[in-house]
Amino acid sequence: MHVSSQAGCGDCVWTVILACPLNSPNDPNNQQPCVGTTQGTTCPQGQEPYRVYLTTSTVNNQLVDLICLGGVKDVVDITDRAATDVQNYLKDVVPPDLVLTTQPPRGALAGLPAYFMVRPPSRLRPRALGSGLVRERITIRPAHYDWSWGDGSPDLVTDDAGAPYPQGHVTHIYADAGDIRGSLTTQWAATYTVTADGRTFGPFPATGGTVPHTQTFALTVDTAHSHLVSGR
Repeated sequence: MHVSSQAGCGDCVWTVILACPLNSPNDPNNQQPCVGTTQGTTCPQGQEPYRVYLTTSTVNNQLVDLICLGGVKDVVDITDRAATDVQNYLKDVVPPDLVLTTQPPRGALAGLPAYFMVRPPSRLRPRALGSGLVRERITIRPAHYDWSWGDGSPDLVTDDAGAPYPQGHVTHIYADAGDIRGSLTTQWAATYTVTADGRTFGPFPATGGTVPHTQTFALTVDTAHSHLVSGR
């Protein structure tokens, strides 16, 4: 079997061949049966071992696993089915708002750095897809962030989710006091695993592209005032 897919796994090309010494992933349509194909692997009665190869833009026919199947007719075309499921999911999925917090927690002070940080909501879970012999489990995660601060200053594009003071690097200094309404556009990426014939492969990157999601945030910027305090 030699199948290519441009969705979900992007440039992934899978080849599954009977595990015989003379069979090659370079000629998957010319598989020859042989005696003693197990090569140290014991398959259930009535099944034979198959070698699974992966080709991408960076690897060529890399051996990734040895699986047991019931014969040539039972080889499962996992690539197209899994890729289609993942593509359809990413086309329709609406990522959630991230949990966004700032430091100071109740607003920023003009002229001083405000620290921003985000994390996925606790309810975010992997999604099970597929049915029958082929099932997928896809996980989305935030990968890139585009901060629009709401004061006319240039955006910040980063892969950093931010952190509190003093470790945080996602900061912004508002020059003037006022009520600010900014926005955050997050690019969500995905990985997925494929389970076929009781074996799980992956995780693989869903290289069909990221899914953008924009959320807004409101922030009050106050003016810092100095106060004299007693030295006693």
